[in-house]
Amino acid sequence: MPAWKPELRARIAAARRGGPAGWGRAVRTRGSLFPLPQLSPPGLAGAYTAAAVAGNESQPGERRTRAGRWIWPAAAAGLLVVLGLLVLFRANKRFDGYVASGSGSQEHVVREGWGIDLVFVDRVRSNTPYTVVYKHLDYPRSRIYHRRTKGRNVPSVIHLQAGTAARIDVRWYVGGKSKARWTFNIRPQQASDRPAA
Repeated sequence: MPAWKPELRARIAAARRGGPAGWGRAVRTRGSLFPLPQLSPPGLAGAYTAAAVAGNESQPGERRTRAGRWIWPAAAAGLLVVLGLLVLFRANKRFDGYVASGSGSQEHVVREGWGIDLVFVDRVRSNTPYTVVYKHLDYPRSRIYHRRTKGRNVPSVIHLQAGTAARIDVRWYVGGKSKARWTFNIRPQQASDRPAA
């Protein structure tokens, strides 16, 4: 810390204690320790603010260190809030639709020939009529299924077998309005998946 800084801080503190008159004396003082221009009384407020800021301002390195301490915890907290809202939104939705494998896990990638389930849930009512559109995004073809939910909050399942490699878009409609959507990819079977001849 330069030798003149403690003296500068002491002069600023004395000017603060002296009120407007003290600031007037500090402003009129010339020299290397407090080189403020001479101001008339209307300009004292600006001088007061400038001197107060100069006395309380932290160094650039200190500001970076202080900001660095809080940026990662703040980012983590923000991410947790967003994830919590997404989970809450999904849990409070009336309708839900997804594609599951035979083991029951939700899938975005399946292999040719796998058994898959188109699962739809109405969390409020039972016996809800719905339509499923199973559409190939790589080929101009689609399949349509008409079903009714089995019960309130009970998964209604359509069992299918994954066809040839393609990108698939599945949409569930209730009353002509889209209520759920799921996209997934069917990948070709690997050599290890095929039965030995």
